[in-house]
Amino acid sequence: MTLASKQRSARVPHRAGVIALALFVLLVLATGHRAARPGAAQPAPPPGSYVALDTWTTSAAAIPGGLWADPVGLDLLPSGGVVVSDARFRRVEVLAADGAPQVMIAAGLTTPGHVAADEARDRIYVVDAGEAAVVVFQLDGSPVATWPGIGGAAGVAVAADGRVVVSDTDGDVVRWFAADGTPGAVWGGTGAGPGQLDTPAGLEVDADGRVLVADRGNRRIVIFETDGSPGGTISTDTGSLAGSEPNDVHADTDVLWVASGAGLGRFDRGSRRITGALPEMDARAVSGSSAQGLLATVLPGNGDPGVWRWRHRQASGEPMATWGGPLTVPGFLDGAEAIAIGADGAAYVVDVPPRLQRYALDGTPSSQIVGPDVVQVDADAAGAVYAVDEGGTVHAFAADGSTRWTARMR
Repeated sequence: MTLASKQRSARVPHRAGVIALALFVLLVLATGHRAARPGAAQPAPPPGSYVALDTWTTSAAAIPGGLWADPVGLDLLPSGGVVVSDARFRRVEVLAADGAPQVMIAAGLTTPGHVAADEARDRIYVVDAGEAAVVVFQLDGSPVATWPGIGGAAGVAVAADGRVVVSDTDGDVVRWFAADGTPGAVWGGTGAGPGQLDTPAGLEVDADGRVLVADRGNRRIVIFETDGSPGGTISTDTGSLAGSEPNDVHADTDVLWVASGAGLGRFDRGSRRITGALPEMDARAVSGSSAQGLLATVLPGNGDPGVWRWRHRQASGEPMATWGGPLTVPGFLDGAEAIAIGADGAAYVVDVPPRLQRYALDGTPSSQIVGPDVVQVDADAAGAVYAVDEGGTVHAFAADGSTRWTARMR
């Protein structure tokens, strides 16, 4: 039997996109094989070489809708739907009012960030930093256009007349576009003065046509009047948000909601002071309405990434609904860290979130055990699994995954 182990002290987040697990076989004990150039004749490997037999790949396509790893953008449709982006899974979803997945959009996206929806004109706008562009879709996911050349594309919003405004960290500006993508006015510039920005992020066009921008570097909200002139600022470096940078802003008549790494903050637009907070999460984007309540994309301190929903104007307490869940889809590798070939002829993969996955040697997933955060795993000829967790506890599982016993190593 083969024993696999891993080092947890230096865990590094893996690269987004396709994750591959390669299996190798030891032929004869020796060293020194060098791979041949592509297209060249493949000589017989010298004794002792490892030769790749197969590669098992998984991708975000294996993850059903309604699950997120890195939720970023969020916007609401007047009809009740919700649009959400996921930067790691490289996709945008349109959800029903109850969170049920309706439309999945993945083609043409590299690093989708903030989103804006214009239901009346059948448009979804997605800022894609990886493409340095705004990517435009219909609500059914059909591609419409790509507006390139926005090197620091960060936030996006739609005005009542259909014009689109985009925040751009290249130059620290906001850029206006006609609905067909024709560039228009550019406001802002680098600095901390009136009408200046430092790393702008999410933004909003309020009911009066003013543009509100989350100014991350200056920890404030910058307001532009309809003609682009400075309309003042609101410091977000206060209360429970002190020390964190704003990610997004949502205007609700006399109230502003600010999403930040420290949670959501509610600000009174008149006094420009914080009047409430929903803390203990990394809030990436925020939107809401009297009918739909307040929604945010979140990375919680404990729990699964997703979309949280509160009552309209709720300023404290728990969300009334949370959408999302663990990424424990069989066959999806969310950070494979070790592999062992058991005496039963199956492959056992130590994966993140904490679980073990069992595969046939042709790469077909057969079962999984979710729970202990193990560092070593092995299996006997009958398929019983033995694993050791970080704390030094041995877990024994039957072939069906049920727990047989646990024992602490001394």
